[in-house]
Amino acid sequence: MAVTPTPSPADQPLEPPEGSSGSSPADFDSPNIEKIAPDPANQPPVLKADDSTSYSSAPSTASKPKVSDGFLEKGLISRIKDARASVDAEGGGGMSFMDHLMELRKRLWISLVAVLICMGLALYWTDAIFELLKRPVDDINADFKVDETGRQILKEWGRQNVIELQTTNPLSIMMTVVWLGIGAGLILSSPILVYEVWAFVAPGLKPNEKRAIQPVLFGGIFFFIGGCALAYKALVPVSMTFLATLAVKIKVRPDYTIDDYMSLLLNMMFISGLICEMPLIVAVLARLSLVKPESLLSYWRSAMLAAFVLGAVLSPGTDVIAMLLFSFLLLSLYFISILFAYIFYPKQPVK
Repeated sequence: MAVTPTPSPADQPLEPPEGSSGSSPADFDSPNIEKIAPDPANQPPVLKADDSTSYSSAPSTASKPKVSDGFLEKGLISRIKDARASVDAEGGGGMSFMDHLMELRKRLWISLVAVLICMGLALYWTDAIFELLKRPVDDINADFKVDETGRQILKEWGRQNVIELQTTNPLSIMMTVVWLGIGAGLILSSPILVYEVWAFVAPGLKPNEKRAIQPVLFGGIFFFIGGCALAYKALVPVSMTFLATLAVKIKVRPDYTIDDYMSLLLNMMFISGLICEMPLIVAVLARLSLVKPESLLSYWRSAMLAAFVLGAVLSPGTDVIAMLLFSFLLLSLYFISILFAYIFYPKQPVK
């Protein structure tokens, strides 16, 4: 007897529920049946080729800066280019990289010609400049001639002056004249040099930066000349008088070579001129709210120690008098800088 296998429920075809008529797949394509349009809100977003939104689980690197982006930060040269380009764009033109190089070349040529002309004038009046720089020694010799002890020393030594300037090298006097011409040429041409630097840099500066830097560039010339005059009229005579008096007491003739004397004099004048720029620099930093006068005043003890250390380092001579003079000069300028900081510090911080 053959047994017929009973189909399992999974193998049986699905039948429509009761009360509903059976429909074939073809019936759904019938025009009588209304198709339901999909809801756009429930549809997944379609990614386009230019869509920058990423739905991947991997971290996106599109918004991260590259390593080379640090080199793209605008510095002073880039700001100068942008400023000049914007100015030229308003006028209908533009400056390329070569145009900036040509502008720099023009400024350098003007500066070089100004320095050479001033050097030529200084070399032409070398004798007058030399007599001017030798005047501190002449004043010391005149003081010794008035003093009774000085006259006895001069009579004993059989000479006209206590301090004698001489040369021991045939080429030393020529090199002294050349260096005098270079130094005097740079000092005489310094206003032109400062203006050329300012004319090239100013377009890349912000208005508040221009107001802060202008006093340093143009006022710094007067502060530097004032420091040189201070060394010429006070520091050098006091130091030379002390050394000459010490030499006379121990019966040693103070004979100096011309190159050593000029080197000492010019170095003291140059260092003193740079030191005298301190109040002006502090005033600019205070104007930009980078330095507070209260902070400077709180470090006055450390400033005293630093003044004596720097006085010993910056002093061109090895004598104690010159070191002390430079130390007291630094300390005085530090307190003057605090006063300038109180004057120029803005009432409201600069944003």
